[in-house]
Amino acid sequence: NEDEILVDIKDSLFDIQHLILNTSYGQLSLKGSSNMLNGDIDIKSEYKLDIANILNKYENNLSAHGDANLTASIAGTIKEPIIIGKLIIEPSILSFKDMPLDINIDRSEVKISNESIDISSFQGRMGWGNFNILGSVKIDNFVPKYLNLVFDLSSCLLSIPKVGDGRGNLNLQAEGEIPGFLVKGNINILDLSIVKKIELLARKKEQLMIKNDIK
Repeated sequence: NEDEILVDIKDSLFDIQHLILNTSYGQLSLKGSSNMLNGDIDIKSEYKLDIANILNKYENNLSAHGDANLTASIAGTIKEPIIIGKLIIEPSILSFKDMPLDINIDRSEVKISNESIDISSFQGRMGWGNFNILGSVKIDNFVPKYLNLVFDLSSCLLSIPKVGDGRGNLNLQAEGEIPGFLVKGNINILDLSIVKKIELLARKKEQLMIKNDIK
């Protein structure tokens, strides 16, 4: 696809009638105007994103399939823009080379403004379990400052070091300033294979048999 640019400049008015740019992440479309004299802006944008192109630039151990659509309106002035946006993630699949299980993401929605990033819905499946993430991240100059997120995971795989593996339900909340936020919640273990205990029982049985042989 080729880039398309149609811009009209008259006096101090910068009028973007039609602008399409093809980037390494996807296709960006812009339409609107800016007054170069007083700094007023009124721009509508749409960014059709390829999730694989975005994630693969930062993580070589990951392969992804899926699309996302970011729409935003920018008003106010160039110095103090007012941004209202929405990110729609279409059903996607994430695969890690060192993980046997894929992450399947359902259609999800994230709202964006000058003050916060609000997760309206972000859910899917990972292995045998489901996950759901809700909440918000407060931002200042687009730098994360404070988060309040709730993680619900059902029938997810658990691996407890030096104990064993199993499945459980997790309800966790991460809240506080960044950095320094706290994580609290509940873990309900559905089933667990306690490998360490079995090893100890086997050793005790072996010792008992040795003692019996000595007698």
